[in-house]
Amino acid sequence: MSDNNEGREFNIHDIVEPNTDAIAFGAPSTSYVSEASPITNFSIRKYVLSKKAYMLVLHHYMFDNPAHYRPGSQQDMQRIEHFNRNYRIQYEKHENKTAARVHEIMDGIVRNDFNDYSCLITIIMSHGLQNDQILARDGRVYSFEEDIVEKCTSNPTLHSKPKVFIVQACRGRSEMERDSIRMTRSKKNDVLIFQSTYTGFFSYRDPQNGTFFIQNFLELLDQYRDEDICHLNKHLIQVFEQK
Repeated sequence: MSDNNEGREFNIHDIVEPNTDAIAFGAPSTSYVSEASPITNFSIRKYVLSKKAYMLVLHHYMFDNPAHYRPGSQQDMQRIEHFNRNYRIQYEKHENKTAARVHEIMDGIVRNDFNDYSCLITIIMSHGLQNDQILARDGRVYSFEEDIVEKCTSNPTLHSKPKVFIVQACRGRSEMERDSIRMTRSKKNDVLIFQSTYTGFFSYRDPQNGTFFIQNFLELLDQYRDEDICHLNKHLIQVFEQK
């Protein structure tokens, strides 16, 4: 961790890397392992983060259907921007895009050259439906696994670099008052996923203060920046249980 004029760089080493797939952490509730990834078969990797991180933010809070508006989500975006000021992170922000535009953005991620970056951090904030589908501005959906994770892991310049996904969205029924897999082709090593809730559950958002998950995730990430990021889940659970 550096405290020079370039800013601090959070500790993302010691990510557990199974031989066959990724371990995904279902924050803030608990961690889980994909069916293709036996937890007994893994190795420990340490990452060198001498270069700055690259962050992609897909933020959906305004929709063509006004009933889907997500009040409070702007507070989460402000929290992300405040966090980024203290770290060496270059980020691109895309707000209220259509599903077609999200596909174009992710096609660009596949082609980008990330050789000058240590890792990729992707944050998604929207309504979520079953099977980890994300609602775009036009009411169409895109797949978190196929359209986001698969595209990021397909970029050869991100090979052997940590790819962190942070998702604020429901994972339950297709109701959208609250913020609510396919088999893939690319290797899912070096992937760490934090999601705001379990499959089949809602994820709550405060209209004034933003979401519990994003607000606390970034606060704890900064507070425990010298710890392995994989341990962040236990701190999230402790905060969640105190609410």
